[in-house]
Amino acid sequence: MKNSNLPKPWLYKNKWVVWPETALDTMTISNCRDTVRGICETGKTLNECIDQCELSCGVGYHIEFESGKTICSSIKKSDRPSLNPIHRLKKKETYPELSKVKISTFVNTDIFSFPPEEANVVFFKDILNITDPNSGTFVKAGCSKMNGEPELIYLSKDGKHNLQFLQSVTTSVQIDKYIPVRYGSEIQISTPGTYLLASVSYENKLSWKLNPEIFYTKEKSFELIPLDTSKKIGDIVTYGDFFAITYDNRSSIVVMEQEGEPLQLVTGNIEDILNNEKFTTKFSLNSKMVGYYCDGRDCKPVLIKDMEKMGKMGLYKGVTVGRDPNCWGVCKYLKLGTNDIEPLSTTPPSGRKSNFLILSMIFIFILSIIIIWMILRKRSRVPEYDVLSLPPYFGHVF
Repeated sequence: MKNSNLPKPWLYKNKWVVWPETALDTMTISNCRDTVRGICETGKTLNECIDQCELSCGVGYHIEFESGKTICSSIKKSDRPSLNPIHRLKKKETYPELSKVKISTFVNTDIFSFPPEEANVVFFKDILNITDPNSGTFVKAGCSKMNGEPELIYLSKDGKHNLQFLQSVTTSVQIDKYIPVRYGSEIQISTPGTYLLASVSYENKLSWKLNPEIFYTKEKSFELIPLDTSKKIGDIVTYGDFFAITYDNRSSIVVMEQEGEPLQLVTGNIEDILNNEKFTTKFSLNSKMVGYYCDGRDCKPVLIKDMEKMGKMGLYKGVTVGRDPNCWGVCKYLKLGTNDIEPLSTTPPSGRKSNFLILSMIFIFILSIIIIWMILRKRSRVPEYDVLSLPPYFGHVF
């Protein structure tokens, strides 16, 4: 994941973190139409561009061309309030068309935390298990039947049944994986790598149904509601939560009535159904995802299930865990033995040092070539003997 190895950012006005030579993943959804004013502006410096990103703006980028022309893009945060743009940060090399421009991406860390301490958050497209915590059984993944008939959904003792949540209504498939699942949001339950979605079929039973085109359909959309008193509708779902699965504006709830029977819907008062001991209604999630943490200066992987969970956060060896394969580059400037990063510079990095380094390398390279050429020339030169220094035999003239 080379493109995720970000450079060290700098700090502007105590809240704006600025990454030089860095862009947002899927820039097509963060173009000039997505700005606060509906257009990109030209002729502004980087600082001026950041200064105008207020109130409804929490992220943006500034581009400078070789000609000196600039483009300022201040992105609305209201379009995707659940999406922390720091998850989307990539080195500009992701886009070959940016190779000849200077680009900086800036984020308001009063709104979006850096680094994002969300290792225990359930994101759309995470690979996971849905489990009944009381029996230790798992919702079985689907498989396509040859005759095309729906496959009813059961619980199984096999923990290898991987699932994932998809957005029922999505505007950009590319960024789903950066968006957290929230209680009350409409979701689809999918078998990864297939077009199978959990669906309501005949007699209100749940089955896996082939859906080659992902689009909104009522019979394939569900909601999670929290069973933990500390959570409410609108809160982010985390691994280890207890929840129920509802349907049709929470008028029905997914249950297993008796062991060995398929999952089905029961309609009625939700509280009454939840309190009915003959129904299995409580579920939880096990993560199959990998997180990353700083082990000294190295960014190392750890299974999400193996870390210490603290709400949205996760700790491993006393260090916070993230979801970026290179830890957003913070291992290079983390205070060793802590979760704190070294203070960021309040001025942008100067290009002088890097230019000096490049010139130095060029000089060393040229000098090395000259030295090698001189050595080879000396070795290939034919020896020139002085007649007086030759042995007597070679000195005779015939």
